[in-house]
Amino acid sequence: MRTPTYLSPTSIMLWGKDRMEFYRKYLAEDRVPRMPQTSAMSVGSAFDAYIKNYLATCLGMPEANGDLDLDFLLTEQVEVGNRDFAFAAGLDCFNQYKKLGATAELIKELERSDGVSFEHTVQATVNDIVPLLGKPDLYYWADGVLHIYDWKVNGYCSQRGASPRKGYVRLLTSGKPAKVHKDARPVEGVCVVNNLEDLDVSWATQLCIYAWVLGGFDCSMVAGIDQLACKPTPSGVSIRVAALRNRIGSDFAANLWAQCLTIWERISVGEIFDSENESTMASLDTEAAAYVTDGGAWEDWYTTSMRSHKY
Repeated sequence: MRTPTYLSPTSIMLWGKDRMEFYRKYLAEDRVPRMPQTSAMSVGSAFDAYIKNYLATCLGMPEANGDLDLDFLLTEQVEVGNRDFAFAAGLDCFNQYKKLGATAELIKELERSDGVSFEHTVQATVNDIVPLLGKPDLYYWADGVLHIYDWKVNGYCSQRGASPRKGYVRLLTSGKPAKVHKDARPVEGVCVVNNLEDLDVSWATQLCIYAWVLGGFDCSMVAGIDQLACKPTPSGVSIRVAALRNRIGSDFAANLWAQCLTIWERISVGEIFDSENESTMASLDTEAAAYVTDGGAWEDWYTTSMRSHKY
């Protein structure tokens, strides 16, 4: 069994949902190939490139012509087979996001920062116990508070589309004034009624881990999501932008930390599965060793039948 050098939000969530897939991805002696990027994932990755380059350019950051150069980000983040579709779809998302005023609203928030940072890999051993890694989309400090933001593109490739998550402090819809969700009570731009985990546990897990890595275990933070809720129409895809600005509850954070401790301890002692641990690990190691990346029927069957993009 291999020992990973860190845990990430993705791996932590996968541990609780599909322990066998966790073992395949992170612990098997022979690495199985990474799942190919789906069309939906590629749209989000392309939008991510457009918005980061745009904001970096607006803020006069030299990275706009370096690590945040548009062509570099697009080719780095979108797999070759998806590029024709994703570049156009991602640009559509960006153009609608901008037209709705979401970029202008976001820049207003960034103006109060002590300096803005865009995605890069950050890693720290939290409490000198568990090594954690994250890739926050955007973060900044303001008045001693860490603000971490992430973009989510939901429903662009689906037939039914996606709805905005409840609790938003701002919803931008074409042809309508911005509105606040009925369950939200925003104070200084932060929803004080809902914690982020009340709206989406996976989003809260992701941003909580980022906060620990960037600011330490007890840092004060605002968790921000700009959700592009997409819906197919006869003329294309319409988009609404829901801005979520929330805290993360102390009970949720404590439970997440306990989970991190448990995962790291069980990896350290090799007790991955609750029953038949040794035989299950041996079976998965044999399966991984037999995998051959040749594009043949075995690869197709393995990818579609045994593994999932959910995590």
